[in-house]
Amino acid sequence: QQAVRLDTAFAMAHRALGIYFGNTGNPSAAQNHIDRAYRFGERLVERERFLVGAGYHTFRNRFDSAAYYYELILDRDPDVFTAVNNLGDIYERMGRYEDALQLYRRTVEIAPDMAVGHLNLASVARILDQPELADSVLDVMRVRFPGSSSTGWVGAGNAYIADDLAGLDSVARELATDPSRVVSAWGLLLLAYAPAMRGEIGRAIALTDSAAERAAETGTNLIIYLSLWSREHWAFAAGMPERARPYRQEVRLRATEEDAPFFQHLGLGFVAFGSALTGDLEESRDILAAMDSLAEVADFRPAGIAHAVRAAIALQEDRAEESVDHLRRARAADYGVLFRPYRLLLGDAYAALGRLAEAAAQYDTLTSTYRLDFRDNGVHAALRPLAHERLGSIYLALGDTTSAVEHLSAFAELWQHADPELQPRVESARRLVAQLAGEKT
Repeated sequence: QQAVRLDTAFAMAHRALGIYFGNTGNPSAAQNHIDRAYRFGERLVERERFLVGAGYHTFRNRFDSAAYYYELILDRDPDVFTAVNNLGDIYERMGRYEDALQLYRRTVEIAPDMAVGHLNLASVARILDQPELADSVLDVMRVRFPGSSSTGWVGAGNAYIADDLAGLDSVARELATDPSRVVSAWGLLLLAYAPAMRGEIGRAIALTDSAAERAAETGTNLIIYLSLWSREHWAFAAGMPERARPYRQEVRLRATEEDAPFFQHLGLGFVAFGSALTGDLEESRDILAAMDSLAEVADFRPAGIAHAVRAAIALQEDRAEESVDHLRRARAADYGVLFRPYRLLLGDAYAALGRLAEAAAQYDTLTSTYRLDFRDNGVHAALRPLAHERLGSIYLALGDTTSAVEHLSAFAELWQHADPELQPRVESARRLVAQLAGEKT
């Protein structure tokens, strides 16, 4: 900030500020500085100009263009840490996990004393179901970066992937008391995941409220959006959409004030998708129209969330085939990645069409942490038991009582300490398991 006050056209100082604000979850300020760096890019040498170009396209969700610039740098010098690490991040967002893994291995070789490379390596190792690698990276981080929030984040992620909810709770508590308000906000959000999976929806929502309040103090809109995204799905899983409605207006107002068009579009998408899931179709269509207008005039590549909103609306209106088509488009817009909330929706669409085996296949992807992307952690917490519950019904319809019992039992186990208002669903699952077991005997 001192540098850009002295020289308002100092491109690499603007880029550094863009990285800082991006890493702390303030996309509006981040894009503002990245755009300034791009504007003054003619003053830069080639490598720096490519770095700025990559950042410019990243904030517009044009990952293929961003990757092109990083690849240009690495063609000239394969040991530029920033290009190696950031290209790995781009590949990870595009679902090219194996390619990302190779680049992250290089990051820890090039810069063994930088925590970010280790954090990213552990992240993609978890996605690729390589727990031994993820755990070994955490062991290294505990030695090299004791007390670092990056080490805590990896510890929480490893515990979640391993179904160690007690371990997740322990690490999240440490992060939630971190002196940094941004880190503590992340910790509070992580702390909500275990109760959300256990059906303790009231406690989970209260924790996300605290996370959002703390994030608002620092302007960290990303955490606020993720808090809403999580609350929406937790309330949806609980069959209590009214518990999410009060938050939508706040996020909608925040999104319309957001300077970064891509994140404004994404924030509005979170609200529109939640509204569609809970049957508030007029509100959802109204927001969708604003999203479409923004996408027409602003300079960014829209993510798949608008297609997902249309899919949810179509399913609510008994147009299941159209819903499936919109979800195909959502996958294409997100570089081939179908996020977990969309998978649940696709399973529901297949079930509505009577394509029960395909519905079961989609629901089954939600019952484990295999290839769980960090962007899906929060919603997965509530969708996992819901998927088991749906699979119980699907397998019962298919005549597979063994699988039905397996999934209904898993649902009842996960929600054994769920909120009192959710216990009738748990008891219903237990009674059905007992009945099916008796018939089988």
